[in-house]
Amino acid sequence: MSAKYEAPAVLQASKILKLLSRYKYANSTLTQISDALEINRSTCLRILKTLEEVDFVSFNTATKTYSLGTYLVILGSRAYEQIDYLSMSKSFLKRLTVETSLTSALVDRVSTDRLVYIAKEELPEAHRVNLSVGNQFKITEISYGMWFLAYMDEKERMEFLNKGLRRMTPHTITEVVQYLEKMEKAKEQGYLVSTDEYVMGVSGVSAPIFNSEGRVGSVIACIGFSAMNQSEIDNAIESVKKIASEFNEMLAFQYKKQ
Repeated sequence: MSAKYEAPAVLQASKILKLLSRYKYANSTLTQISDALEINRSTCLRILKTLEEVDFVSFNTATKTYSLGTYLVILGSRAYEQIDYLSMSKSFLKRLTVETSLTSALVDRVSTDRLVYIAKEELPEAHRVNLSVGNQFKITEISYGMWFLAYMDEKERMEFLNKGLRRMTPHTITEVVQYLEKMEKAKEQGYLVSTDEYVMGVSGVSAPIFNSEGRVGSVIACIGFSAMNQSEIDNAIESVKKIASEFNEMLAFQYKKQ
C-alpha cells in the first residue's frame, strides 16, 4: 500500500476556502470559521492571515469577516480553460440556452454528498431563472442528484436514500420507492423533468454527462419557470437530449485519445 502524504495546514486551508465558497459562509468571522470546521482558533487565524497575504481570502476590517479573495478569480479562470470538459461545456451550454431560451447549467459532484453549479449560460433578458456558479446542494435535495445516484452501485445509493428525503416543496418526492421509480424512468428515457419539486415556480430538464469510468461525472440542465407550456417543455427535452448526447460523444472521443 502506498504511503498517504498529508500537509495538515494545506488540508485545513482547503477546507476554509471550500467553506467560504458556500453562500451560508460567504462572509464569516474567525469564530464562525473555526467553529464550523472545528479548527483551533489560533491555528485558523494563522492560516487565514497567510491566505490573505496571497489574496486567496479577503478581510473586511469593518465587519471583521473573511471572504474569498480576488486571486481566486484568476485561478478559477485558468482552471476552467485547462480542464477539458469544462472548456468544452461552454459551447454546449451556449447552444442549449439559445435553443431553449432558458438558463443552462453544468452541475458537478463537489464532495461525497454535495453538488455544485460549476458553469452556466443565460440570455440577457430579465425574465429568466437566475442561478449562481458555486451554489451547493445536498445530493438528495435537488433533481440532478438523481442522475448521480442512478449510476452508483445499489449499496452506495441506498446509503444516501435511507437517510431520508427532505421535503423541499409540496411536490418533492419523499418516498424512496417513488424516488427510485422516477430515477429508473429517467435512466430509461435519457432525460429528467423536474417541476416545482425543489423550488416552487421553477422547472428543469436535465441529462447525464459520463466520465471515463462510465459513471456520471456531471449533469447538463436547462432551467426555467414552471409557467412554460408543453411545447416549450418538449423543446427543452429534445435539446437537452441532443446536446447531452453530442457532449458525451465528444468526451468519449477524448477519453480514447488518452
